[in-house]
Amino acid sequence: MEIWLIEDGEKRGPYEDYEIRERIRRDELSEDVQMWYEGAERWMPAKEVHFFEAEFEEKVEEIPVPPPLPVKTDWEILWRRLGARWLDLALYSCLILFVFRLGGMKMMPDPSEQITAWVFAAHFLPAIIFEGILLHLFGLTPGKWVLRLRVEDQEGNLLSLGAAIMRSMRVWVLGVGMRMPILLLIGHLVALWMVKKRGAPLWDLVMGFRVPAAPLSAARLVFYFAVMAGIFVLNAWILWPELGPQVWPEIQKTLEEYKQAS
Repeated sequence: MEIWLIEDGEKRGPYEDYEIRERIRRDELSEDVQMWYEGAERWMPAKEVHFFEAEFEEKVEEIPVPPPLPVKTDWEILWRRLGARWLDLALYSCLILFVFRLGGMKMMPDPSEQITAWVFAAHFLPAIIFEGILLHLFGLTPGKWVLRLRVEDQEGNLLSLGAAIMRSMRVWVLGVGMRMPILLLIGHLVALWMVKKRGAPLWDLVMGFRVPAAPLSAARLVFYFAVMAGIFVLNAWILWPELGPQVWPEIQKTLEEYKQAS
């Protein structure tokens, strides 16, 4: 498009619109310089010519924003979270075995028997719901209480019941893999990678949760290992009526062979 100007009281032109735009950007033409182009009803200031209006808008200086700080992996907190999770798993396993023993049910699964989806769900749904309730009410599970961890939202508040149960479900499925060995290993590795890259595992990163930690004393750490050892002994005691008849003859046989060899 050809543009005519009035500069120093003289009519000049025609100029192409891109030439005018370049002169405006070089501050050679003010917003009040009079312009006319074919089709315009009158001479008008440049700021009123619609295809030059953007050139005269106030430019807001953009303040450079530095990139976010690199995510620092707090390995001490990571191991405490892992330890708390394993304590929770051990406690739940102990509780399940105790219920089975009280009910006279078989505690050791038969490898030849296929576990149905209903039996599988019956094992883990109570754990997911109970953990969600604990997080909603206290922000803690037994393992997190021992190792002084707390689950909260970005404002430091306890999670709603729905959010807490959803988080618990994600942990049991994605992090623990429903305790299936291969899935558990994969879940742990993926969680470790997410923590290193993004600073949090997927179940906290998606919902914006955080797990702050209070200082951990040596006495609390000793208490943690004592509880884990106690759970191991208790599990062995609960399983012994079913496991003992299978294991004890093998132990006796091994002892006899050792005596004969010595």
